[in-house]
Amino acid sequence: MISEVINFLPIRNNDRALPKTLKSTVVCEGKIYILARQKNSTLQYYFENLGEFFTKNARFINSIDELGVNEDISNVTLIIIRDVSLAQIKKISNLNRNIRSIIWFIDDDIPAIGEDFTIPKSYQKRLSKWYKYSYPLLSNLCDEIWVSTPHLAEKYNLSPDCILEPIQLEKHSKPVRCFYHGSGSHTLEWEFLKTFTAKVQRHYGNIHFELIGDHQLNKAFRDIPRVSILHPMSWQNYQAHIASREMDIGLVPLFDSPFNRARSHTKLFDIERQGAIGIYANRFSAAIEIDAYQAGFLADDSLESWLAAFDRALNSDRAAVYENSTRLVADLSERARTQGAGARLRSQEQEEAAEV
Repeated sequence: MISEVINFLPIRNNDRALPKTLKSTVVCEGKIYILARQKNSTLQYYFENLGEFFTKNARFINSIDELGVNEDISNVTLIIIRDVSLAQIKKISNLNRNIRSIIWFIDDDIPAIGEDFTIPKSYQKRLSKWYKYSYPLLSNLCDEIWVSTPHLAEKYNLSPDCILEPIQLEKHSKPVRCFYHGSGSHTLEWEFLKTFTAKVQRHYGNIHFELIGDHQLNKAFRDIPRVSILHPMSWQNYQAHIASREMDIGLVPLFDSPFNRARSHTKLFDIERQGAIGIYANRFSAAIEIDAYQAGFLADDSLESWLAAFDRALNSDRAAVYENSTRLVADLSERARTQGAGARLRSQEQEEAAEV
């Protein structure tokens, strides 16, 4: 509980009582540095699309160490985003150079979070502790506080020009939706896919990956951009899920193992049902047919081969490849009905029909 500092407003070198409404004094000229833990929704919604002047003069940093040792910071405005680490705030305090102006921006009521018991306890405890130890430093450092809503401005006696409201994000080019729906038994494939998706996402800006996995998988892929992790689901729910939308590229890596050698080609069916084309390992059970029908793309076990196959799939006539895939799926299904055990079952069915 930190109720004794609920009314805190960070104003540098100012011991007088707060006026009814605090007037804005900071003029954002020259260089602007925006310090945040990482790129997140706050940065994107509030700062990325502020306009040409801001884009030209602003720089996003994760550490105050990114300020050049010999850089003149007397004309710099530093905007501190939410709860940057206490270590970073201490470093700013210990600078032997004066930054012209420092602003603290919040898009949540962090000063009052210790009194809000609707917040999950762990989140409340972390932010309350951060605020308790950060506010004495911020109060000496900051010239202004900026907030995201009129409610926060009114609560902390801020003028309207200290309100920074969110701005719609830029619309990117149409995303390419890729997916890998492997189970927990695909241990070799998951390690490979982590490296593969990281490489792809560094190279392309419009690729989105959908994976199915547990909390451990979510932790493993958390720092790779544009990756969504779905919880494992029942077979019925999975079938309903893949029938509910269309995707673009499905991935079927398959490393050599006794278990993988026995796998069938049902992943081809899952991919085709989602309106997508596939990239398959060379040892995939229907690889020869996929190649013959030009119904997808094949790769060996190397990362380079998969990246090359992905590039080919991305730049292909995907509608034509999908049409070939649909034809192959139909032919494989008919083969299953008319050959092997399927033919024997059909034969028994035909005999019973003849007797009737």
